[in-house]
Amino acid sequence: MSAVILGGVAFSQTLTVYGTAPGQSGPAFPGGSIAAGDTVRIDDGGSVTGAVSNSGTLQFNQTSGSLSLTGTYTGSATATLSLTNGGTVGLLQSTTTTIIDGAVDVSGGSLSTGTSALFIGANGNGLLSISGSGAVATTYARFASGSASSATFTISGGTFTNTARTASPLYFASGSASSGTFTMTGGTANFGTGSGGGFAYGPNSRATMTLTGGTMTWNWLEPAEGDNSVATITVSGSATRLTASSILRMSIGTSATSTLAIDSGVAAIGTFLLGTGVNSTSAVTITGGSVGFAGTGANTNGNFIGSGAGSSGTMTISAGTTTIAGPTLVGGLGTINAGGVSRGLLKVEGGLVTTNTAATGSFTNVLENHVILGRYAPTTGEMLVTGGTFTAQRDFYVGGSGTGTLTLSGSSARMQMGRLFVSSTIVSQMNSVGGAGSVTVSSGTLLVTGSGNAANLFVGTNSSGTGSLTINGSGVVIVGGTLSRGPVGLITLGPGGTLQIGSGTSNGVLLSNTGSLVNDGTLVFNRPTDFFYSGVISGSGAFIKRSNAWGTLQSANTYTGLTSVEAGVLRLSGSGGIGTGGLSLTGTARFDLGNLTSATYTLPATGDLLGTGTLSGLGKTLAVLGQLLPGPAAGSLSVDTGLTLDLSGAAGSTFDITSPGFTAGTFDLVSGSGSVVYGGVLNLAFSNGPYADGTDVVRIFANTGGSSGTFTSVVATGLGAGQYATFNPVTGFVSLVPEPATYALALAGIACGGHSIWRRRKRA
Repeated sequence: MSAVILGGVAFSQTLTVYGTAPGQSGPAFPGGSIAAGDTVRIDDGGSVTGAVSNSGTLQFNQTSGSLSLTGTYTGSATATLSLTNGGTVGLLQSTTTTIIDGAVDVSGGSLSTGTSALFIGANGNGLLSISGSGAVATTYARFASGSASSATFTISGGTFTNTARTASPLYFASGSASSGTFTMTGGTANFGTGSGGGFAYGPNSRATMTLTGGTMTWNWLEPAEGDNSVATITVSGSATRLTASSILRMSIGTSATSTLAIDSGVAAIGTFLLGTGVNSTSAVTITGGSVGFAGTGANTNGNFIGSGAGSSGTMTISAGTTTIAGPTLVGGLGTINAGGVSRGLLKVEGGLVTTNTAATGSFTNVLENHVILGRYAPTTGEMLVTGGTFTAQRDFYVGGSGTGTLTLSGSSARMQMGRLFVSSTIVSQMNSVGGAGSVTVSSGTLLVTGSGNAANLFVGTNSSGTGSLTINGSGVVIVGGTLSRGPVGLITLGPGGTLQIGSGTSNGVLLSNTGSLVNDGTLVFNRPTDFFYSGVISGSGAFIKRSNAWGTLQSANTYTGLTSVEAGVLRLSGSGGIGTGGLSLTGTARFDLGNLTSATYTLPATGDLLGTGTLSGLGKTLAVLGQLLPGPAAGSLSVDTGLTLDLSGAAGSTFDITSPGFTAGTFDLVSGSGSVVYGGVLNLAFSNGPYADGTDVVRIFANTGGSSGTFTSVVATGLGAGQYATFNPVTGFVSLVPEPATYALALAGIACGGHSIWRRRKRA
């Protein structure tokens, strides 16, 4: 908008003062031109009655009251409009315009443009500075509006206010190839309730905003709105606050670039759209502070990261606290830009991130408060979590119709969500025809532990798409609901990775129709209630049963890692079996064979039986081909009624004896009301001696269901010179016997009640 200078008096190389005090030039400045180097000062009682063309300094020095400019004010590149001392300047005519290509310094008092516009840097270089108690109020403002123009806006105190306007409240660097710098270190800036707030608005424009203090409020904030524009916003300072109550929409222009960096302070955003223009790029980096995306702005389609055709949006969170509410689409085009190709990336590298809190946003009137990576084909949505905590209290989709990728890496990384769908979209909700989704957890923890039915993990259950879940390194995935692998799903549990079904307080289900699960890491069941699993577990990994519930394996599993029962009962049913890596029981845990079809279950030589729990199974036999290792250290293993523990083919049995007093808890013990078949080598590991000779000094087999067979030899370590140990298979006692040191190692059988006592001296 141009200004018309209506004429008036020209002043040259003078200081002219208007006001009502004696000796001043009169109460009214009639307007006109102010030459470079000249100053017109308006004191108490003074006024301006005509248009002003200013190349010098127009200074308002009133202590109180209000000064109205009825014409147009135009400032050249050398001009200064200065407000001091507390007075008020108002441009009250609806047809007036304030155009400043020089400097406006408001350090006290106030400048008001009424219903007119304020232009800073319309045709050259403009400066607006607000400090102290200064105040500027305007209906709408333009900074660097002319081609190749520039503008500088600084606020260190005072206030800047846009009065109510429904559209276009402020544009910064709005001219073609224009540039602007906005610095705020204190004070308050409110840019109104309008639906536009362009920052780097003009084509090929450049704009920088730095906030280190104060409070700035927008309704809409749109960095890099012009084609090929570049906008940079930095927020820091613990007392700084940035608000965009409706929308933060970044990189709207074609090939536009925008960045928002927050390292401290508070940022409150309604909804956000990153990379909305064609071939645009936008990035949000959060390294501290508190950032909230309320999801309640005018954009009812939710939050988008990388929504424009060929666009790229990245959000990186490395510290601080970030809250995202409302549906969040990463790499989703939305209905406006459908058909393009976009790429979105959400990075969480630290701090705390929460999505989908109690707010109730919506997407296509069905989805509420969801996160979606790769919403539409052929979009690509990515999320990388390398530290901190990311919480999605509702559903999380990896791969809608497009491609979604979720990666956790970093020992401090943690994700928690309601339900996780990996290319497993519910058609009624997503209108999807199938996409591709992949989740990789190489370290950190992924929790799918929502309440009720909202705690499920679906991998490839949409037959027209593909889904994969990969867990390796030190990654942990915990599913509080159902883990379901469909016909096109792939679950890979790699070395070091952990997949836990159930959270200890919430039930988890690994559906039997998932078929074979390759486990090269650790598979954990931690359900508070009983479960049955009929799938086949293969691979080189371990299996852990936790919680006090019963767990039943119904298939012959082939994994080669250790099976650990840390609590409750692990039962084998039908042709079910554990892996070949041995069995460990902890505390009161139980291993039960009662529902097996076969009368005998064999633990192969590749695995040992160790621990302190209970073995049970009426009418069944547990044959051990590896080592029997009660404990660890000194502990008791119980054989329940009706079960036979068969050691006849065992590689050996090792019992720890840790005190010469032989008090309870200082030696390994096999107890219970079941029976034992002896066999293999009996290794007795004495420690903390010396031990006195004696008959039946300690009983290591106290089971009451009977015994048979013999150990092939007894090997004792930790005794004194000349001592050796014997074992009585009838009573289950160990005796310590002296022997001359010159005796060679010998094996002897002594008839005793139809059984033999075998003894072997320890070499000195």
